[in-house]
Amino acid sequence: MVKKSILLKPSLRHSHITADATPQHPLPNPKLLRRCGKLTDSNSLLDDFTEAARSAGLVGEIRNAKILLLAIISRVIDRPVSVVVKGARSGGKNTLVEAVLKFFERDAYYELTAMSEKAIAYFSQPLKNRTLVVTEAAGIKKGGDLFLRSLLSEGRISYETVSGGKTRKVELEGPTGLILTTTEVKLYEDDETRLISIDISETTPHTRKVLMAIGHAFAHPEKKRHRRPPDAWLALLKWIAIKPPRVKIPFAESISSLMSDADTRLYRDINALLGLVCAHALLHRGRRKTDKLGHLLATIDDYKAVRGLLHDIIARGIEAAVSPSVRRVVNAVEQLSNGATGVSGRDLVVHLGINKAGISRHVKAAIGLCYLRNLEEGKGKAARYVIGDAMPSDTSVIPTSKAVALHHRKRVASLKVKAA
Repeated sequence: MVKKSILLKPSLRHSHITADATPQHPLPNPKLLRRCGKLTDSNSLLDDFTEAARSAGLVGEIRNAKILLLAIISRVIDRPVSVVVKGARSGGKNTLVEAVLKFFERDAYYELTAMSEKAIAYFSQPLKNRTLVVTEAAGIKKGGDLFLRSLLSEGRISYETVSGGKTRKVELEGPTGLILTTTEVKLYEDDETRLISIDISETTPHTRKVLMAIGHAFAHPEKKRHRRPPDAWLALLKWIAIKPPRVKIPFAESISSLMSDADTRLYRDINALLGLVCAHALLHRGRRKTDKLGHLLATIDDYKAVRGLLHDIIARGIEAAVSPSVRRVVNAVEQLSNGATGVSGRDLVVHLGINKAGISRHVKAAIGLCYLRNLEEGKGKAARYVIGDAMPSDTSVIPTSKAVALHHRKRVASLKVKAA
């Protein structure tokens, strides 16, 4: 198999490649390519995916579905991107994940509901260039998360054990991506920083859409809303992963130069960002050029699409922005506050029209960030919430695509002058 990696050195020859360029490299498996139909000609496949996902029964959660799609595609690069989907019980976390998995062949992922402490070190299933899906983070027994961290960070597991009085070495080869779902507001810090965190929508309008979709499905069983995705999509996602070329991001150093240095967590976040840029380029493999070494060249359009998905998520990870759900509940406490008595959870449920479980999650997140305080922390006492620290104004820590393009052009021009 061709070795896959993200290359960060700028390319002078291809510094002005556009999304309209046609590929200059042989494309794999012509028979499978024909099954892809017109999809390989599209330069906006995430928009096409939106239509296909809705037709296959997905209700809302389109941005989250796009992130999951690209994360699974990234399994074929050196550092796959991993995601944790957070939400209340019965909130649709696993429904979302299953909706995206339907677009991939089974050899792209390995799905579990739970596993024992050391199970991952003894998997009979290969995990190299696959995505491991665990449908509830709580199903990973204590100690198993250590193996997962090693697999995600090192790209492999090497574990020595004693059997029959003899030492035996167990190895599992990666790289492997991970998708988790959880009801927790926040995972253990070492796990949290290794994954992109996405939240399931718990708004009243979204709940109404889901209820209507369920009712429609029972009223019109002949329509088969949860049908299999179009064959063209199944073929495309299989085709782009066949002997995938290395992806080169010519402007990656410009992204690094312009990115905020406010928090060391961004070391990992930029890997996730660039990993999804690589995945977006691979998704559009039929529309991307290669350089003389055979590297698939990502374009500014690839970066622009991924930035639109991640900019606020990464900012929230370093507390440079506040999630809409947390901001909404903190603002509600401020509006409903009456002196020193505080605001009850019931008051927030009525005021915001969000169920009790949703309010509990949002309040817990706000308290963890010190934006709210609970005046009644004793066991069995009704909570009384008051305002804590001031929330920051939302700040983007990822440069815009225009800023990156301008910086890259200047960088290329400067290098040309020096070379001359």
